[in-house]
Amino acid sequence: MEIVDQPTASFNVGDTFGKSWQFDEESVKQFATLTGDMNPLHQYNELAAKSRFKRLIVSATQYTG
Repeated sequence: MEIVDQPTASFNVGDTFGKSWQFDEESVKQFATLTGDMNPLHQYNELAAKSRFKRLIVSATQYTG
């Protein structure tokens, strides 16, 4: 069997790509709890609502995986 090294996609200078995620409130809180992240902006709706973000925010480690 011959193995040929062929790229699955080609990219050019200037090309862009993206990825999007959707998290619900419960998954944000569960992830923060399971990873020991006690940042109140990841845990408490009332406090997060008073922040500049106006709602819970997702931990960076939750969406970089």
